[in-house]
Amino acid sequence: MDIKLEHVHESLKNHQDTTYLSKNEYNPWKITLVYTIIGVLWILFSDSILGMLVQDHEVYQEMQLYKGWFYVAMTSVLFYYFASLNNNKVFQLNQKIQLTNEELVATSEELIAIDDELVEKVKSLDKINRELHKQKKYFDLLYTNSNAAIMIWKTSGEVVDLNRHYNEVLGYDETFVGKNWIEYTKTSKEDFDLTTFIDRLNETKQLINYETKVRAKDGTVKDMIWNDVLMETENEAPLVVSFGIDVTDEHHQQQKLIEMATKDPVTGLDNRVVFDTRIEELIEAQKPFTAYYINIDYFKDLNDIHGHDYGDLFLVALSKALMFLELSHAYRWQGDGFLIIQETVDQARIQKMLEYVLNLSNRKWNLMDVEYQMTLSIGVVTSLLAQKNVSEVLKQLDIALYKAKANGRGRYEFYSNALLEEVFFRAGLEKKINNALLEDAFELYYQPIYNLKENTFDACEVLLRWNDSTHKDMNIGKLIEFAEQTGQILKVDRWVIEKAFYCISEEKETFDQLKVSINISTQTFNSSKFIPYLIEMVDLYKINARRIYFEITEHSIIKNMTKAKEVMAQLKSIGFSVSLDDFGTRYSSLNYLSMFPFDVLKIDKTYIDDILDRDKGYIIVKQLLSLTEALGIVTVAEGIEHQAQGELLHDMGCQFGQGYHFARPMPYLELKQRIASDV
Repeated sequence: MDIKLEHVHESLKNHQDTTYLSKNEYNPWKITLVYTIIGVLWILFSDSILGMLVQDHEVYQEMQLYKGWFYVAMTSVLFYYFASLNNNKVFQLNQKIQLTNEELVATSEELIAIDDELVEKVKSLDKINRELHKQKKYFDLLYTNSNAAIMIWKTSGEVVDLNRHYNEVLGYDETFVGKNWIEYTKTSKEDFDLTTFIDRLNETKQLINYETKVRAKDGTVKDMIWNDVLMETENEAPLVVSFGIDVTDEHHQQQKLIEMATKDPVTGLDNRVVFDTRIEELIEAQKPFTAYYINIDYFKDLNDIHGHDYGDLFLVALSKALMFLELSHAYRWQGDGFLIIQETVDQARIQKMLEYVLNLSNRKWNLMDVEYQMTLSIGVVTSLLAQKNVSEVLKQLDIALYKAKANGRGRYEFYSNALLEEVFFRAGLEKKINNALLEDAFELYYQPIYNLKENTFDACEVLLRWNDSTHKDMNIGKLIEFAEQTGQILKVDRWVIEKAFYCISEEKETFDQLKVSINISTQTFNSSKFIPYLIEMVDLYKINARRIYFEITEHSIIKNMTKAKEVMAQLKSIGFSVSLDDFGTRYSSLNYLSMFPFDVLKIDKTYIDDILDRDKGYIIVKQLLSLTEALGIVTVAEGIEHQAQGELLHDMGCQFGQGYHFARPMPYLELKQRIASDV
């Protein structure tokens, strides 16, 4: 732009010079003056010169004529010369003027273009100014209304400015400007070296996401996350801009979440997560420890009978008793389980711990209006076994606890390799039971139930058999007990019921003459799916429910008597009959006979074995038979092995009996042949 303006200036100057020369060189007075001089000289001297040269008057007269023509010719030539000269110069001048005009036109166009360019640049500058103003306003709004606490300060620590949110979070206002922020906000728990901080900032130009504790004006301490930027200025020392976010509430929430993740909400003890972490630390550091898994025996009964509030009260009381054990730390594992870590393998200390915990069983715990006494089973593991991780420790604890419970509860058991072998055996057995259910490897046997008066059998009991080579020595009762422990008994019961119903539906000729008794476990009896399943099976196999008895044990009804009455009522509404099996083996109470609508009472073999002695067993059975007769309950004596037992029971009023004296359990084909032979 500057070059173009200079060129325009030079062109205008040349144009002025050209105009100036034309006024001096081509003035018309020059021609007039020359003509006047020549005319005056001609008038003054032409006649005198002619008179001197020509003496003859006639010739003189003639020469005068020629002189006039000569003057005319001469002046014409002069006029022509000067006119031509002027014309040439005028022509040249016109050319210069034309060139100058062209230059002026070009210059004018350049000026117009420059003017347009200047206008555009002015507009652009105006737009930039507006944008800058808008951005300044925007950044002012951000600075003022930002959710970050912003402070601008000198590298000496002197505060230059701070925004509104800084005041809202930390309480410092404009009076804070000019003061050294370090003296006011630094906490006693935190050291801060300004020189080191500025050196780091000079090196990196920014510090990102670092956390500090800041003392607010009211004295409270805030947790803040900061981002700092070093801002260079033109004429002054650099400034630091600090952006802070208050994360105090987030830290409190995080702490609550940590407590939720690591603390048991009922007892306040550390939970399994903390236990796992501590065990891993001890294993990694190769420090000695002993771990205890404490389980409250039959704790579920307390919850079922008195409610979970009482259960929680006891858990809190027990946790307090475990919390203050010497050189140990207690943890809550799950519903009825606690864990303890004792950082020693000294046998005397271990024994002292076990005695203390087991002695808690001798106490009576007052839970508001309930007096509770319990037993504790304990599994024990020491680091002498060189476990590799916490999973191995927990597995060993679980095995040891299982053994303690299996041995009668209320005792402790140390983990050993022998226990591990037992667990492998159990795992293998559990898998085999599952496979047997899938492959129909179980078999139903039938034991006849005889009418003692007629000496004929009118009914049979369905019994489960398993011809497995690896477990052929296992008593079927033990198998059932194992299935109850693993929860597989629900599937086993369903298998028995469906196979029995199928056989009854397929062999109507046989089973129309017999009533069938089927055993069901406590778990099945108390299952919410039991009754709907029976209804489905009756509909599927078109079974006459009136010819089927379901045998339940006393244990099935004592857990929840109200629920037991409901289930029995539902069974009877479908048409099934209900037998009380193994009466006298557990918690036998004559009240059950009046409280529940039993159709049949099965007297356990333990009473029948001693009946011939006519001692206590005889008296109990006689009284029991009198009571059942009065209540209208049919009686079946189990385990009759001698003819004399059967005859005596008949004489005492017992209607039915079963046992090896009459027949052993047999497969269906043998049962069918037995019916044919009896007929």
